[in-house]
Amino acid sequence: MSQSGSERMIPLDVSLACHPSLAAEQIGDGDPGLAEHMIRTYYARTGKEPLSPVTISWRDVELSSHVPGKLAEAERRLEALVENIPPRPRSKRLPKAATLLAHLPAFADRMERQPVRQRSMELVYVGVASILDTMPMLVTEKTELVVSALGARMLDPDYFLHLSSPREGSSETKNPDIQDRLPFHHDRYTFAADHRTKDVPVEVKIRAATKRSRKYDGSVLRLQFSGLAQEVLEENELFPERTTLHTAEAAERARLLVEHTARQIVGEALHARDNSAFLDPLCQKIRDQIDTKRPHG
Repeated sequence: MSQSGSERMIPLDVSLACHPSLAAEQIGDGDPGLAEHMIRTYYARTGKEPLSPVTISWRDVELSSHVPGKLAEAERRLEALVENIPPRPRSKRLPKAATLLAHLPAFADRMERQPVRQRSMELVYVGVASILDTMPMLVTEKTELVVSALGARMLDPDYFLHLSSPREGSSETKNPDIQDRLPFHHDRYTFAADHRTKDVPVEVKIRAATKRSRKYDGSVLRLQFSGLAQEVLEENELFPERTTLHTAEAAERARLLVEHTARQIVGEALHARDNSAFLDPLCQKIRDQIDTKRPHG
């Protein structure tokens, strides 16, 4: 007999214990056995059966903070997926698997309770650049990957943008006791100084918000990428097709900015081109945006 929607709901204790505001390291409150139980229960009761291979890999990545060997299992599974999934223009499976695989060096550092090392950030930067260079994807996904690459490019663990898991990327509220509850959805996040606690949750948006745009919890940084990229290009007169940029409709202009940035990242990371004139100030703008959400910002 199939389970009803109510029977599939995550029990309150598990839902709160695995709340999106918590990094995987915080689940279980220092008890590895409890953490494993909570994470497995959360993923088993999401209502999506069977779990996709990418979701199973995410579960194992989150378990790796508490269970030895899980990160290696996730890596083997993801490598097989990336090797065997055919690239299709609108398919999300391949980019999702490749993106998680590219971020595993950072998760390996986290598993050891260490800040993300410089070498790991370099590997993430090159890995994400390779995805941007070779895989077809929707512009929204490309925007998120571009921002991930820029976070890694800074080579600063305080500004490295950690990849949100399906659990962390859910739309649950930050505080369920507040009456006016707003979604806490976020694509990326930074860590606080302890490199264990979430600092700034980041929701990547290709364009600026409108009156009809979804509202988020006030702690979430809505990083509106195309606006930042256009500021850098205009301030430094770097865009080679300025006429096209200014005459394009808003959606097309945003797409052009994302594509231009992706090319700059690929050129620098994979072909040793000096694209710092554009990428350095763009990274600084992202740092400044993150700082606005920090206590000292």
